[in-house]
Amino acid sequence: MKITRISTQKKNTERFNIYIEREGKEEYAFAVDADILIKYNLQRDKELDDDFVKEVLTAEEQQKAYRLSLNHLSYRMRATSEVEAYLIEKETPEHAVKHAIKRLTDQKYLNDQQFAEAYTATKKRRHRRDPEKSVVI
Repeated sequence: MKITRISTQKKNTERFNIYIEREGKEEYAFAVDADILIKYNLQRDKELDDDFVKEVLTAEEQQKAYRLSLNHLSYRMRATSEVEAYLIEKETPEHAVKHAIKRLTDQKYLNDQQFAEAYTATKKRRHRRDPEKSVVI
């Protein structure tokens, strides 16, 4: 297999469609994130074998899980279990979930200790008892 064309996706310019030549005809093969395109040096006329394509697609699944996680974390701080549940809900493969969690933890985007401290501090601030309500008659 040889890459015949690489084109930018219309809705997401950070993703690229890869086309290959198979049996004398050009056909769509797969799509990848810009980071994967660069990491694996995907370019026109590059020869691909099945093992290399599997490796690229595995890396693509991991990158997709990472991006989904970052988006999910952009709204508020979350526990590791929340991010895992979100990725599983999105039908992300297990290896990609584990990779994304490890990467986010290494980059300090996920920290269960900090999350727990922030969560309890928020709950304490929001649910202080009104002194008048705590009087028992």
